[in-house]
Amino acid sequence: MSCVNGIVDFVRGYQGSCCTLNKCSLFTKRPLKRRDFDLSSFFNLKDIKDILNQELDGLMTCNSQIIFYNISKNQISLKLNRSTVIKSIFHEISEYKSAYGCSSVFSNKSYKICCTECGDSLTQLRLCVAARVLAALVRLGGGSVSSDGQEKIHLSSSSTSTKSIIVSPARVTSAPNMSEEEFFRKRTEDILVMSDHKDMTQQSVEQLVSAAVTFDLLSIKLEKPLYLDVTLQPSAARKSNSKGAPFVLYNYARLSAILEKFNYCVAESIFRPLPSLDDINYSLFTEEDEWSLVFDLLAEWPAVVTECQNLKRPGLHRLTGFLSSLASTFSVYYRHTRVLNEGFPHMVPLMEARIHL
Repeated sequence: MSCVNGIVDFVRGYQGSCCTLNKCSLFTKRPLKRRDFDLSSFFNLKDIKDILNQELDGLMTCNSQIIFYNISKNQISLKLNRSTVIKSIFHEISEYKSAYGCSSVFSNKSYKICCTECGDSLTQLRLCVAARVLAALVRLGGGSVSSDGQEKIHLSSSSTSTKSIIVSPARVTSAPNMSEEEFFRKRTEDILVMSDHKDMTQQSVEQLVSAAVTFDLLSIKLEKPLYLDVTLQPSAARKSNSKGAPFVLYNYARLSAILEKFNYCVAESIFRPLPSLDDINYSLFTEEDEWSLVFDLLAEWPAVVTECQNLKRPGLHRLTGFLSSLASTFSVYYRHTRVLNEGFPHMVPLMEARIHL
């Protein structure tokens, strides 16, 4: 495990605000287990100060990512070196690419995933979507999924099934009897409106609709009944406080447009090619939203994957929650930050760092 992961895991064990560059953040004690130490029985942090000192001293020895720490009666203060932490996380993501955050938890295991048939088409769709995402997570964890898998994963809409993953019913609030076909038709209309009917291939539309439907059906815990709202217009949803599929897809399109324009400018020799991660000046990341994107979100991704890969109670809603938070933070960042800086040579290093982000 990398040192950054050690810090992230330590911080995750304590609840509090994110660390900032010029001040310490506070992490208040809560009952938890860390490694071999059961901390839940201690009244305050002072009782286990020696244990915590040893752990934090070890993390500080690893490299310079922790600048300072302090332990008082009921809180731990940490001050992190932002540029060092960001660089380490960037390199880890670059090394593992799409496998970033994935462990080999299902290595050499084969699974058969099946769903109970139910009479309601939207609930059946939710079951199938959950099964499809679980299959992808099993494969990411080194396992295989087939019709003759040795271990069985069963999803059911019935709460009486004790050995199954419970998937509660899905309903459209304004049309309780809406069918799967009608729901897909509505989401297709939404995608076309959101894209302003720009030239899109049928395949692109289908992919976006599938992503939107998947997001909708996994937006809350599987065991909770899902009530879908299809009345909010996409143009309003993408600009509202709603962090649903239209909002996430809208910000994905924003990101894609930035990268597409950068690549076009490189091809036209307006910008130089993007330098490697080793040539980036990480001290240029001074915006709070940049730190939040990296430390609160990208560094948190492995924990999200781990929770989703819990086959007894998979937290698939964490995927949509993560995407909503990512889109929300990026949206705020994009509103007040200029990423591409044509005609400003002195801003090129900052622009290149932000393109990597």
